[in-house]
Amino acid sequence: RLKRLRFEPSYHVEWILDLVIENKWEPHTFDIIDRYLPTHGLFIDIGAWCGMFTMYAAQKAQHIWAVEPDPEARRLLTVNMAYNQIHNVTVVPEAIWCHDQGMTLYSHDGIFGSSMTGPTRKGDPLVVPTITPGQLRDKIGVEPNLVKVDTEGSESEFLDELLTVFNCPILLSLHEAEQIHPVNIHTISRSVIRLNDIDSYAEYLIL
Repeated sequence: RLKRLRFEPSYHVEWILDLVIENKWEPHTFDIIDRYLPTHGLFIDIGAWCGMFTMYAAQKAQHIWAVEPDPEARRLLTVNMAYNQIHNVTVVPEAIWCHDQGMTLYSHDGIFGSSMTGPTRKGDPLVVPTITPGQLRDKIGVEPNLVKVDTEGSESEFLDELLTVFNCPILLSLHEAEQIHPVNIHTISRSVIRLNDIDSYAEYLIL
């Protein structure tokens, strides 16, 4: 699925690219983008990392907002978009959070730029600016066709507002052991479909 795209060589990326080619890394996310993002549609990628899903979606989307607060991951994202001459993406440098007063992210194994940077890791701390789902919606000014959320444990802090602000399908990935607070999927009033059966990493489609 990514064979036509070029990525900057990186320790964080190389091993995952092999899994993507074998359809063994988050295949449901690619499937949902294929099904729910129409040609010339609008997509928000919250937790964009190095841009794998952003750039995959950019091949058919009208515009994408890629939310990535990890500065090294954001650098990889920007470089990868330049490599592939992708110009229909707006990079949002803030983390999505329950307020706009900032939050602390922690590196994975002491290295930023990993897909596993998050608020409950044990690595080096980094204070990053934040934006609420409502502020993100105001900044964008339109209703997207699809929102993807994978923030390595902070989803519990902004999910309620996100569901209120965005009425489109939402692809939610939960690393349940890393959550700041437990997320009770059964309290969501919208239709929820479980996409996988992995206990430690749950993917849901919220319609």
